[in-house]
Amino acid sequence: MNDVGHGEHVPLHVSFVELVLVHGMGRQRPRETLLRWAEPLVRRIDWLAGDEASARLVAVDLDVDQDPRVVVATQVTDDSGAERLVEVTITEARWAEAFPGLGRGETFVWGLSFLRRTIGRLGGFIARLLVQMMLDVVALPGWAAARTSVPRAVWAILLLPLIVATAATTVAALVILGLGLGALLLAGYAVLILIGPVLLIPGVARVLGPIVELVVEFIGDAAAWTRRPVRAAAMRRVVEEALGEAEGRLERAVAANGGEGRLVVLGHSQGASIAADVLFNRPDGHRPPRVDALITVGAAVTLLGRARWSGPAQDLPAMENPVVGWSRREPPVRWSNFWGVFDPFPSGSISTTAVNRLRRWRESFERTTPRNPAPGPEERPVHNTAWPFTEHLAYAGNIPQVVDPIARLLLDLPVPAADAHASLRRIRHSRGVRALGLQRMLVLALSATVLLLGPLLLGPVEWTPSALTDLLGENAAWIVAAVAVAVLGLWINEALWRQHAARIAWRRVPHPPRLWLGGLVYRAILLAMLTASAALSWPGVATVVLAGAISVVLLAAPHVGRLPRVAPPRRVLPRQPARRD
Repeated sequence: MNDVGHGEHVPLHVSFVELVLVHGMGRQRPRETLLRWAEPLVRRIDWLAGDEASARLVAVDLDVDQDPRVVVATQVTDDSGAERLVEVTITEARWAEAFPGLGRGETFVWGLSFLRRTIGRLGGFIARLLVQMMLDVVALPGWAAARTSVPRAVWAILLLPLIVATAATTVAALVILGLGLGALLLAGYAVLILIGPVLLIPGVARVLGPIVELVVEFIGDAAAWTRRPVRAAAMRRVVEEALGEAEGRLERAVAANGGEGRLVVLGHSQGASIAADVLFNRPDGHRPPRVDALITVGAAVTLLGRARWSGPAQDLPAMENPVVGWSRREPPVRWSNFWGVFDPFPSGSISTTAVNRLRRWRESFERTTPRNPAPGPEERPVHNTAWPFTEHLAYAGNIPQVVDPIARLLLDLPVPAADAHASLRRIRHSRGVRALGLQRMLVLALSATVLLLGPLLLGPVEWTPSALTDLLGENAAWIVAAVAVAVLGLWINEALWRQHAARIAWRRVPHPPRLWLGGLVYRAILLAMLTASAALSWPGVATVVLAGAISVVLLAAPHVGRLPRVAPPRRVLPRQPARRD
């Protein structure tokens, strides 16, 4: 890639693109969102330009006092062979500082009422994943034409207990999570009400203050958006002004250089909900900002939705569902929705009702076109980390499934679905992430096995330091060993994946085999150790046979079954006028 500088513009076939980033909930530092997305997008734009061309950073302005922006230009070739210059300007709309936050007590009270809905959505999300796992068991590719159901029955018998165990563990985890978060919010509220002055003590404030502020920032943003009309209007205003400035820059660039201009918005989490509300919900009748494409990643559109206010605000004009407003938008706006398969915040697709969201979710996994297709934007399910705790913040690191399609949209290149290499990258990436998540669970299972079976089979370790024994008890050595197994095992798993993921993302022509060999070997080692532990715990031929059969199933599990696909956009059909006889 060339260094930062200015060069001559090609006078013909020039495209100017403005990309406005809208961040999610939480206090965002200046340039944080801009750099998180600009770094991978600039690299991918340079990669898509090919070996004969390269991207050039025209401007990089990261001064806090100015409007931060990154401008990158590259030359691309259309399908017809015509060359054109594309200049992409990346800016951010930082709405987090547009309003004072809610009070601490108000935030905690709202969080308690919101917790039930969030946990319920998370439970439904995980239930759909388990149902999809069962569908993978009974509908493997190629088995439909088989004359015998024996392989299918064997597979189901081996995997069904694991799914049931997973479901039971998930229900228990959700109950514990709900009770724990509820207790945390209640305790926080009690602290603020009963012993709030304690936070004025310097030592206590230094420890508890950052924790309380972190909770207030994240929960308070969602509460302000859904229940406080003035603060919600301030959020919308920041996004509207950023889009208006981008539109003005486009008009000036096109007027001075000719060519064409396009405006693209990328919203993450709550930022996606704000952007959709700005573009597709205009009860005041004002002209919405001119936008050609909306990209939502990890969108909390169905979790937070549009601003719903209580009290006197109920007299305001009715606010439409974003999908309905998007369907009626003229000129039409391209809407692509990226959501992580293991991301609990978006919990799947966007549509008009809960039933339609489920239909859109199924359309991303089923092989056939549904009989009753539901409306909604283009749905792009992706695999980020296979870990619900990190999935929501990992979209910018998913090069094959998120960054690459976005970069192609900015450059107006053919969609990846028409590229065999891009399709192969998505497949290998999805299966690799599934293996990554499974191996992570195996590492944790092995760590738990060390903690449980070590003291049972070998007893306490006598040479344990007395200070450690006083702190953790007589099984302190086994606790340390279990933690060490978990830390080392997870580090090896992540290191193997990072190396494999880089080859998938950046190698020009992905080569077979499609299996992640390093992960396969690592998974085999983990399964062998778990099988040996089961044989030591319950000696017998039946135990070895059953554990071996389950190990074979888990060894192959990431590489079989359905992978999500892109669901095409469908707009809400206009209502037909009633017929008169």
